[in-house]
Amino acid sequence: MTYDLIIIVPVSGKEPFCDRLQDFKAWGLQNVWDYKILVLLAVCPQDELINWDSGWPLGVDVQLVMCDLSHEAPKVCQVLSEYLPESGLQYRWLAKIDDDSITNIGRIIEQIDILYNDPNYCWYLCTEVDWKLHPVEVNFINKMELHYLIEWSHLVNHEVEGCILNAVAVNKILGNDRALNYLKLRAGVDGGYSDQPWGVAARLSNVFPIHAPFMTFYANLSEYLNGRMLHIHGLSRDKTPQFMELMYQYIGNKPDIALKVENHQYLYYGPHLEFGRPILKKNHTIRNYDHPNEKLWAVLSPEVISQLGNIELVPDKPCLCFLDNFGVITTVFHTITEDGFEGTYRNRGTKHYLKVDSCKRSKLG
Repeated sequence: MTYDLIIIVPVSGKEPFCDRLQDFKAWGLQNVWDYKILVLLAVCPQDELINWDSGWPLGVDVQLVMCDLSHEAPKVCQVLSEYLPESGLQYRWLAKIDDDSITNIGRIIEQIDILYNDPNYCWYLCTEVDWKLHPVEVNFINKMELHYLIEWSHLVNHEVEGCILNAVAVNKILGNDRALNYLKLRAGVDGGYSDQPWGVAARLSNVFPIHAPFMTFYANLSEYLNGRMLHIHGLSRDKTPQFMELMYQYIGNKPDIALKVENHQYLYYGPHLEFGRPILKKNHTIRNYDHPNEKLWAVLSPEVISQLGNIELVPDKPCLCFLDNFGVITTVFHTITEDGFEGTYRNRGTKHYLKVDSCKRSKLG
């Protein structure tokens, strides 16, 4: 069988990363459609993963790849240089992403098949192209006597956090003796970043990265939910707990308040100014209103909201919140009024209000 996409994901059973895999299974790979997907979880003997083989979307196969070291960079190198060439796996595209990312699988395969459809070209698509290298990578490059790659000018371009390559590019890299040897030896070195050794191996093989405009390493959730981004990065309960609660509501675990406000239009105003008439869409974006401070809405727990510091909240009582593009909570609507909500803007104490539009009225309770 030929897979449409193989995804390499380095995972860990250690704190604070051990819970990421459960979230990744729940909503990290969306809209698989009829594509054939294989996930290779790169682990080490010290990683104790619970239920790693269950709970995945329909159409996704999963394999564990046991690696020698626990750090993500040597894990990825070992999968690429040892497991992949020996596995005999057939595939059209290969991706390396992290367990704190979200990917619209169906649409991203659809897009790369349309936009990057030359079967003879080496496609190395990235969330972003960067040239800066971690000191661990620089030291290893010098140890391998490849210092000419980083002298005079920065020639080692690489992805940032995530990439997708076609089979032609992967075969060219792994078929290059210097590149394959680099990855094999790098698999025995701890530290660095997992997105850089592959870039070095690609450079040794004359495969060059390009930026794919529908992929980003930023946690730009509103652009993803609006469909403009198909892969984003940096969403995890240890870094962005507000996104965790939002995403579980997005896939169907909605509290009562969320069910009552979604797809309703409101008058949004402050003490002296009317801001607009936003519509809280079911996908947790805010439409009919354009301001960088209000791009997403979610019903968040007091534990997450408490990062704002000086807002008094009722324990165990979640609140409707507005968030900006990158998940910063901008307004907490902590009080339900007769015709809407009263809230506090950021940590300044300024009152903001939502009033149900008369033609879109719903019972808020």
